[in-house]
Amino acid sequence: MFASASSDRNVCIWDARQSKPTHRITNKVGNFFVSWSPCDEYLIFLDKDNRVNTVDVRNYKVVNTHDMKVFSHEVIFHPLSNHVFVAESGGRVEVLKFVGGALEPATVIQHIHIKLTAWLFRFPKTDKNLLLEHPMHRVQYGTLMN
Repeated sequence: MFASASSDRNVCIWDARQSKPTHRITNKVGNFFVSWSPCDEYLIFLDKDNRVNTVDVRNYKVVNTHDMKVFSHEVIFHPLSNHVFVAESGGRVEVLKFVGGALEPATVIQHIHIKLTAWLFRFPKTDKNLLLEHPMHRVQYGTLMN
């Protein structure tokens, strides 16, 4: 199973053995960046209205919407903790705590170069550290606890 988000307002769940989506979630606006939760019971996606939407894949319904304050352009679950990372404009990453489908603000990471607009999230498989990378910068964010 995999998911796709597109500007046609749909988030689709696919089975690689089929040529059509198995489920389709239609949003009011276009969507981009989708990420599965480590437990595989939820997925999150960003939409063009700058919201992070949580879908419960057990019933394929949006169960929570979290409004972001600034333009956001990537979202990902941490594979070993209950945190979601949202890359924002201005070199900022907002860390959200994920609790039963709801997203709560946890902390913000601000790069000292505010013109930085691109982040790459990497999570080493051996621990809960987050590495934030940019072609010219590398920042390690400390260990995250559940």
